This record gives sequence, structure tokens and C-alpha cells, in this order.
Amino acid sequence: MLELLKNNSITELENFQNAAYILNDSSLFFKTGYKILQSLEKNGLVRCARLKYNGKIKLVYFTSKYRSLPTIVPALNSGGFLSVIANLFANILDIKSNGFLFCRNIHASADKIFIDQNTLAVNMIYLPVNSVYKESAVSSFEWELRITIMGIIDAYPHINSSAVKRVREELANPATGLDRLYLMILAESKSDGRTGQTGMLQSADDTESLLTQPLSPSDYAPVNQIQTGVLNSSLFMIVTAVNTPIKTVFTVDRPEFIIGKNPDTVDGVVPNKAISRVHCKLVCRSGLCSVVDLGSANGTFVNGTRIPANQPVALNDGDILRLANSEFTISI
Repeated sequence: MLELLKNNSITELENFQNAAYILNDSSLFFKTGYKILQSLEKNGLVRCARLKYNGKIKLVYFTSKYRSLPTIVPALNSGGFLSVIANLFANILDIKSNGFLFCRNIHASADKIFIDQNTLAVNMIYLPVNSVYKESAVSSFEWELRITIMGIIDAYPHINSSAVKRVREELANPATGLDRLYLMILAESKSDGRTGQTGMLQSADDTESLLTQPLSPSDYAPVNQIQTGVLNSSLFMIVTAVNTPIKTVFTVDRPEFIIGKNPDTVDGVVPNKAISRVHCKLVCRSGLCSVVDLGSANGTFVNGTRIPANQPVALNDGDILRLANSEFTISI
């Protein structure tokens, strides 16, 4: 993303109420990515509109109802900050699991990460553009994101609890993958919550004034629980594809999560002809995780053993889940 800005393929418009960009080369525009973007506002991407501007394509992002990360951090304590970062990483993992969207197209600068101050939900700017895929581009994005978060931590000493310091150490370690970072941040945010550290902004009644006035630590208000959907379950599971051309990661953040190849009927899409339209269901309840084959044609396997249809089979951390000929590792 930064490369496209630096070489003037894309121009970011300054002093605009909403974030906006000009595609100086209209052939960059990726129509399929734009259509997908229209349906994903509730999944962590800012709603976008395509306009014409002096013969070029102008992309406008409706960000005015959110606060940017640097402007909201002064009003968060360490627990609130970790909740935001957990939501951010959950969004990134969701995008990595989408076969049509790519992390390299996210503008990962701190001032382009937007927060809903009432729920701490994170919304990002995604540019629907074509660009040559390079593995280094993914690595560059992930490292840029880590540097952004570490910079925020270093700039605001008041959020530097022991939990945040542990997270910063892992952010600086390139050997720690994003999925492991997410699980760690999630655990640390809950730890801070148990010690009374979870905090966010003032009540929703004061939203209007907060949009125009600076915030101070005296405005903190504790919340009983993290309110964004990805953080409401008591148990989480990361399902990561093994040896696939495009890395696929599913964040199972609800009691039931259906996997298959039909995007209209499942939660996690696997673009593989051998996978059934509705292949299997992952279940997380009462502290236990399991998988249920939904009558798939080519079978569901746990650690090499095919499981019977419509019967739950327990899943544990480190298990290998195979759907037809696609393998996934389980992290709980």
C-alpha cells in the first residue's frame, strides 16, 4: 500500500472530512474487490464509494463517524487498548482468509485505523486495486502494522501495563505469527479485564461532544465486557490452512462456524472443488471445541481419521483437520 502511495500511483487527499484517494491510473481499480468491500463494513472495513474526479477514479471512505487510533488512545487504559488491538488482529486474520482481498491493500498507518468509540470495534481502509502479488508485500504489510502498534505503545506511557509490555515484546519478534499474536493479545486483554483494567470512552450520551473535543484520562469509563462480536465468546479457535497458494485463516469467534465452498451459506469459504458447498461445522461451547461433518461428499478427517457424518468429534490444540484434500491446523 505504501509503495503505491510513494510512486504516485495513488494520491491521498488531505484536509477532507472523510478519507479519500485518487487512482492516478484507472486500470488499478479492482471491480470484484470493490463489490466485496461494499458488504464488509460490519466486518471491519470502512464503507467506500467510487466517484469520478477529473477523469480519474476517486474512492471516498466514510470515516467521519469514527475516531482514528492516535486520537482515541489517550482516552483508553491498557485493557481498552488491548481490546482494540485484539479487534484489529481479528480483522486482519479475517481478511487473510478471504480469497479475494489482500492485506497489502490495507492502509496500515495509525491515522488510518478507525475505532468506534462506543464498542471499540476496529475499521480499516482497504483500497480495491490490482497489484502484482509478492510474498514480500505481505511481509512488508505485517511488519508495517507491528511498527505502527509499537509506535503507539511507545508514545503513550499510560497504557504500558505489564500485559502491554509483553505484547510489545512479541510484536518485535518476527518469529511470532499473526495468529499466535492474536491469541496472546486476546488472553492479555482478558487478563487486564479481570484486574479492572478494561476501559473505553465516555458513555454514548456524550458521543457528539467527544467528536469535537479532545479527551483526557478523566473521561475514562469502565465497561463490564468487551463489546465487539469477536470478543464475546468464552472460547476461540484459529483454523489455519496448510500448504495453500493463498494463506487461509478462519477465526472461529462464535458458538457455531460453518465451512464450505458456497459463500452464501457458510461462515468460512474454502475455494476448493473437492469441498462440499456446506462441508462441516465447528462448534465451541461449554469450554469444548468439536467438528461435525455435514454429510460432505469427500469427508472430514481429524488427525487422519475420517469422522462419521452428523456426529460431533472433539478438537484439541494442534489437531490436524482435513476437509476433502485441504488440511488445516487447529489452535485453541
